[in-house]
Amino acid sequence: MRFPRFRFTIRRMMIFTAMVALGLVAEREFSDGSPPRFVVQGVPARINRLRPGMTREQVEVILGLERSWIWGGTSAAFQRRVRDGYYMMEEYTPRSPWLIRLGFTIEEGASGPMNKNDRLIGASFLHNRRVVAKMPGQP
Repeated sequence: MRFPRFRFTIRRMMIFTAMVALGLVAEREFSDGSPPRFVVQGVPARINRLRPGMTREQVEVILGLERSWIWGGTSAAFQRRVRDGYYMMEEYTPRSPWLIRLGFTIEEGASGPMNKNDRLIGASFLHNRRVVAKMPGQP
């Protein structure tokens, strides 16, 4: 039985090396799931851009909530909302042990759970219940 011949040229070796390197990078980035690690590591910088008094729409654009990481978001999915008088706290999960927590002031008599006039009062990024980053000016 004769084995097929395969010539090792420099071009083929470079392509093979590039494929192996790309596979190793992809394995490292996606080892914990999706979105990849670099997206989750970029959330503290996004949290740092937030300021008290921002509208809900501004917060959603900066954090990329409910928008795919492929299109520049964080793929953070809504988890829960707690409303207490004039305040509302929301949680979004980009990936299992990571959590984005947002606090808003809400208008009296605002209908529905979300209103475009809600104003941000606090934001934090947590990993395993430990604060990794919080909005500047927040106690």
